[in-house]
Amino acid sequence: MNIGGTHRGFTLVELMIVIAIASVLLVLAIPSFKTARDNAARREVATSLYSAFQRAHSEALVRNAPVSVCAQDAAVTTPSCATSAGNFANGWVVYLDSAGAVGANIYQVHGPVRTPIQVSNTPASSLTFNSNGRVSNSANVLVNLPGSTTQNRCLRVQRSGRVAIELDPVTC
Repeated sequence: MNIGGTHRGFTLVELMIVIAIASVLLVLAIPSFKTARDNAARREVATSLYSAFQRAHSEALVRNAPVSVCAQDAAVTTPSCATSAGNFANGWVVYLDSAGAVGANIYQVHGPVRTPIQVSNTPASSLTFNSNGRVSNSANVLVNLPGSTTQNRCLRVQRSGRVAIELDPVTC
């Protein structure tokens, strides 16, 4: 018994108030964490795809040979290109395009992106950089989250071989 002395510790009421305030702050912060996680996922996919296009561009210049980036075929386990309407969401392969197909000279393989991230590519599921580092047709790849209008990223590959990432594009 401590008569006239100082008391140490917290009362039950003080502890309950602190827990209530912490709970309210946590409930308010959870949506922000989800948004930050989704933005980071989109940024990671766009940056990885940008890196693949840049790698293909530089390898084509160094090797003086065509280098392709193609959407991976989701139906097979070995690195191979999707046949027609492939999607980069299934992953992609960067390879020396000497025979028009994925061969022994694979430079980079990326696995499927995690859901719910979507990757939409136009016009094709494959892009080939020629020995001059140029592509025959420009291409756009949209990395987005379904239902989201912000923090989406568009990768634009120009005919010159230049690759750029745009944040929140109006069109892609």
